[in-house]
Amino acid sequence: MNKKHLFHLPHATKMLKEILDGVLVLLGLFVCGPPAYAGVDVVHTYALSRAHEVDNLIAVDASKLAGLLPDGYVMVPASALGVGSDNQGIVVIVNFEGLDPVTDDSSSNANRRIAIDVAILVAEPVEAAKADVAFPGAFHLYTLAMYSDEEPYVASLKTNMPIRSDPGLIYQRTIDDVSGTGDLTANVSVEPSLATFSTSFGYGPSTSPLHAIFWHDSADGKAALHFNVPVFRQSNAISRVFTQPGSALAALLEGGGTGSCPPDPNTGFNCVTAPSVSFSFDQGDTGWLLRIR
Repeated sequence: MNKKHLFHLPHATKMLKEILDGVLVLLGLFVCGPPAYAGVDVVHTYALSRAHEVDNLIAVDASKLAGLLPDGYVMVPASALGVGSDNQGIVVIVNFEGLDPVTDDSSSNANRRIAIDVAILVAEPVEAAKADVAFPGAFHLYTLAMYSDEEPYVASLKTNMPIRSDPGLIYQRTIDDVSGTGDLTANVSVEPSLATFSTSFGYGPSTSPLHAIFWHDSADGKAALHFNVPVFRQSNAISRVFTQPGSALAALLEGGGTGSCPPDPNTGFNCVTAPSVSFSFDQGDTGWLLRIR
């Protein structure tokens, strides 16, 4: 994993609540569609009938992250979400499951899409307005690595995002759909391997909407993968994140999070603990891959 291809709170943080409340107030009546600005191309579109997600929020020394961000991207300090200090940024590991996936109006042969993404939480880039993704309260992430077991999704992103196919991706969810309590185990099987184990503590009331934009700069230009979630429920969670010793990701996360935990007894993988957030997207989501010229 090179440097270009590299979010279980015991209680809710005040800042995260303010962000989500702001989203509700400012965007509650907004209907999101693809952009229509000159210089922005809609490359692919996505849809799901229902989805679940656990985001691990790992505070990491800012000096480790600075070299991974191209010019124009500014990391959000971990203190902004109450998960670390002013001198740390946030590595977000997104563990995602979407049902009935559709890419470019074509249903997949698979009945679900599993995706695990590794990214850095960043401030809204200047290009967000041009791409029509400058939503108040939106989460912007600079993408380091992506893995998925759903081939049409992988194929659609290969040119613009650092995605790898992983047919052995694991997503074992025992989180109750109604209460939001339970566990999630998610594993990347291709090397360098990655595994997370998360415990979710119970959903709050539904709210809406939520926007997440994954950015990446490649030789083909700047890409923004935008997902719009019309309705979601949220739970606090706590996670253990396991990384393969000797890998770039293991080095990046070393000393991060809320502390270390015992290595996995079977694999010897390094372990850090981290606050996390668990989501249920009861009406699925829609997405657009945008290329900015």
